[in-house]
Amino acid sequence: MLDVCGELLDEIGYRALTTTLIAERARVPIGSVYQFFADKHELADSLAARHLGDLLDRIDDPFDPERLSYPADCSHEALPGQPPDDWWQLFSTFYDELVTSYRTEPGCRVLSLGTDSTLWSPGTRPHPHDVIIDHLTAYFEKYPHLTEIPEWTRLGARWGVEILHALVAAAFRADPDGDTGVLSDGRVHARHILTGYFTVRRAGHR
Repeated sequence: MLDVCGELLDEIGYRALTTTLIAERARVPIGSVYQFFADKHELADSLAARHLGDLLDRIDDPFDPERLSYPADCSHEALPGQPPDDWWQLFSTFYDELVTSYRTEPGCRVLSLGTDSTLWSPGTRPHPHDVIIDHLTAYFEKYPHLTEIPEWTRLGARWGVEILHALVAAAFRADPDGDTGVLSDGRVHARHILTGYFTVRRAGHR
């Protein structure tokens, strides 16, 4: 049912989505839907959680050569099996994996990992961005040579996640397959912005 939910989201969007349409497409009684999900919100929320889980699984160890399977137009800057040389390689890997999620996971470009206020509200569960930030912060801790000032890594990870996800979401609003110009230019500009943050911080300025 989650796969069907994703297909319908890509076709008609969240507002037009109904449990009846999901049941009809999945060829199951409507009661079967309600046996597992209270409403379309719960279905979409579960699908968004799966998207996030799949993304986190792929970046769980982003430099493990056994886990790399990126599309041809990605631009990974670290060699498989080798630790990253600088902080940008972590963000670049996250960016490429996020693009993969938007391109290959049904419903992902509509649900945006569950970050939309339609699916997430304060106090219910950790915000998806916070979960990703935790992961990226852990990588900075795993590769301490990437940053000279550990207490700034979480804030730097937040900047990176917020900026890169906004760029990916914009690219897929412009084109269901992801506007290549936005994705390419976005990578360059995001790196420039984040470089400014890290270099200014390292220089000791506030």
